[in-house]
Amino acid sequence: VCPKMAVAEGTARQVSVAELSQVFVEELEGRDDDADWEIEDWSKTHVVQELRRLGANAESIKLGDEVRLVFSATLTASVVDLSPGVAAHFTEDGKLAFLAFNVLDARAARRLALAKEFEP
Repeated sequence: VCPKMAVAEGTARQVSVAELSQVFVEELEGRDDDADWEIEDWSKTHVVQELRRLGANAESIKLGDEVRLVFSATLTASVVDLSPGVAAHFTEDGKLAFLAFNVLDARAARRLALAKEFEP
């Protein structure tokens, strides 16, 4: 479990996601997997654009074995797996609502560690 995100269940706090979103953008752009995206609800280009549009901060919430970095408190309609243990949840109109990290997955926990506590 990522020690920086080991907070009380349901507790929310602000974290900086600039580095994390950039890492996902670079990784997705570097993959030669365009054909794999045909089965997803959103194209690879759309997902990358949404990651680029993210603000600098998100609200971090721990729910059991999952930590969510929330950008928009709206209902989600679809999910796209970004990497092992990490899923992007989108609204009906294609906006990225939150990223979900399975903290039991070591790879996902390492990615989550890139989200830094927000310091105003």
